[in-house]
Order: sequence, then structure tokens, then C-alpha cells
Amino acid sequence: MSLRIETLEKDLHELLPSPAVVTQLCALLKATSPKIYKDQLVGAKQVLTEQINRQGAIPEAVLTRLIDTPRLTACGLKERLEAWRQSAGRSEDSDALSIQPSEQPTAAIKQECPLARYRALNGHSTGQGESHAIH
Repeated sequence: MSLRIETLEKDLHELLPSPAVVTQLCALLKATSPKIYKDQLVGAKQVLTEQINRQGAIPEAVLTRLIDTPRLTACGLKERLEAWRQSAGRSEDSDALSIQPSEQPTAAIKQECPLARYRALNGHSTGQGESHAIH
């Protein structure tokens, strides 16, 4: 292994708090693109550095979830991080769409049948929508 690759892997270990996540990330990048592994490491380092500088540390659970995929490139990592960032922003701003605790279905409704959640949300006791005429 070249000195440049070792240096890049070390830089990733310094960026991220979990050695296991870094090891998994490096292995995934190498398995996906073995011929351009060094370039993928450079890209991943750049993507992670930008994310950390912009938003702060990335939780380990999020990183683990983001790299839980059979294939990953630096571009894919960037896309997944952006999607996570956007979804985190939406979840903070979307209080109007959240279900209030009094509206949440009870455990009995949840266990009743697979469509129980749908029935609780739409108010139809049969789980069916409007009846449709056959044309």
C-alpha cells in the first residue's frame, strides 16, 4: 500500500470518531472502486471535511447507516450526506405534519391488522377508500 493511501486513511481516522466506521468506509470504497481507491479516499475526505465544517460532527449512528450499502463512492457518500442533512432540516421544520400524541394509534390498533395504521389516519373503519363505479 502506498504512503499516500495510508496518509489519507489516517486523515479519515482523525476526521471521524469511530475507527470501526472508518475501517468499514475504507473497505467499502476499495471494494467498489479498487482501481481508483486513492481518488475515492481523497473525495471522501473532502466530502466529510466540508460536511463537518458546515454542520459539525456527524453522529456515528448516522455514518453507520449511510455506509450500510453494498457499493459506495465519494459522490455517493456526498449524496447520502446531503439527503441526511436535508431530511434532518425537514424534520425540525415539519411540526405541522407530525402526529400529536393524542392522535397516535394505540397498541391494539397497531396489532389488529396491517392496514390499521391507514385506518387510524383516514378515519374509514373498513380500511377502504371511496367505492368506485365500474365503467
